[in-house]
Amino acid sequence: MAALRAAAAQATMRFGKKPPHADYRTLRFRTYLGTLPAPPAAYDVLATRVYPRLGVTNAAELFPMDGNLDYGDCTIAAAAHAGTTFCGMVGERKIMPEAAVTALYLQLGNNQDEGLVELDVLNYWRKSGIGGETIFAFAKIDHKNHEHVKQAICTFGGVYLGFQVQENCQADFKAGKTWVPGPLTEDGHAVFATAYDAAGVTVLTWGNTQRATWDWWDDCVDEANAVLPQQADDPAFAPGFALDDLRRDLAGVASDAVQDGTAAASAPSRRKYRYTCPAGPAPIDVTDAVYDAAREVIVQPMAAATSAVENTLIVECREGHYCSYRMPPDRDADGPPANDAVEQIGAPLGTKAAADWDALRAFADPVKGIERVDKFTMFLWGGGATLATVAAGFGASSGMTWSHAGRWTFAVAVALMGLSMTCALLAMTPIWKIVNPNSPDLIRAAITTTQRYRRSWLIPSVLCFALALVVASLVQLANQRSAPPSISPSVSPRSGPGATRPADSTKSGRT
Repeated sequence: MAALRAAAAQATMRFGKKPPHADYRTLRFRTYLGTLPAPPAAYDVLATRVYPRLGVTNAAELFPMDGNLDYGDCTIAAAAHAGTTFCGMVGERKIMPEAAVTALYLQLGNNQDEGLVELDVLNYWRKSGIGGETIFAFAKIDHKNHEHVKQAICTFGGVYLGFQVQENCQADFKAGKTWVPGPLTEDGHAVFATAYDAAGVTVLTWGNTQRATWDWWDDCVDEANAVLPQQADDPAFAPGFALDDLRRDLAGVASDAVQDGTAAASAPSRRKYRYTCPAGPAPIDVTDAVYDAAREVIVQPMAAATSAVENTLIVECREGHYCSYRMPPDRDADGPPANDAVEQIGAPLGTKAAADWDALRAFADPVKGIERVDKFTMFLWGGGATLATVAAGFGASSGMTWSHAGRWTFAVAVALMGLSMTCALLAMTPIWKIVNPNSPDLIRAAITTTQRYRRSWLIPSVLCFALALVVASLVQLANQRSAPPSISPSVSPRSGPGATRPADSTKSGRT
């Protein structure tokens, strides 16, 4: 191990875990704890169940670097390490080749070395397998609950986790130091935890084992999953674990409609809230429709983003019938056992309220959005034509017998008109934003924000337009005042050969 750390000290390892993705349908580990005994104070699956069966004492022999020096493939490398651990627990030595690790990583990343999402890896692992091995299931762990983390390690052999990297992560690994909390970076890393004690945990990463404190865990870890190997499908594998409940929930998974490894969307037993429509001959469960409406988003030309909260959603429970539902902030939180979900009864919309909702929702109608863009285009062309006409008039005026002051006054009027039209164009410019078309709160907030945004540009537009008219009315006055005084030449009453020549007053006398 020391030799491996010395080699790693000369290199820079890679990170490649993207931020966690959440799915309310994902199975929760705490739901299936059943009657499992409390975990021991300390446990090491490698020392207890792997090394003795394989005759190995060096982690580097079983858990190689797997290309993590050259690629950000830690999510696949951690899964490969977990697969080796699962096989070792039953006495089989199986190590996924490094080339296979990097090839799968690039395959799932569309040949881009940009990291992967752990949930996507878990889904693929269960459906298609990694290293030739599929898993029976996976369940999300509340990573702040140390007892559940310990339970997953001692029961199923480890925890597949991700963490936000602290600044000294690589330096401490190379020096053989325990990971402790520190300033966080924007990088994420995936590892597989195989041991714990009162001081912290031990994880597999970069071809070796690494110690970390529980304080580090609480500060850096942002997701953790219990991975159940295929052997866990045997009731004798983990006596006391609620295997039947797990099988029931897995049976509800629609393999193509939802992500593998998640509870079925049609079974709301694990959701915290259950939504009911009271209208009609008998109440009906519309939980799926409400959750789908909460996730629906469309892109619309709005002035600016809004920070409003979705306090309510309006859902079409039946054709032509709407109900309003309260949406608590924790609607995606872990659900209680079946039939204990908090019931939310919808408030049916009357005829007038439904008509008002249709009018409000039209603001988020994609067709209306396209119409607004078309109107803006027409306004843009019309405004450009008007401005061009005014500019042409100014160009023609330069040839007139205007004074210098008159031409400058007219130029100022044209400039103010152009500034007015520019402000008007900015007020009408559509800026595309995301909005939930089922949320009256977000739509009203979007309308209010749009009005404020347009007013901020329309007010200076109107002022500039008014000033342009005032300045334009002063053009003639400026032209007259600055014109040179008119000089009329002195012309004699008669001219020509027959005209009488005036007498020369300087001459007198007789002939």
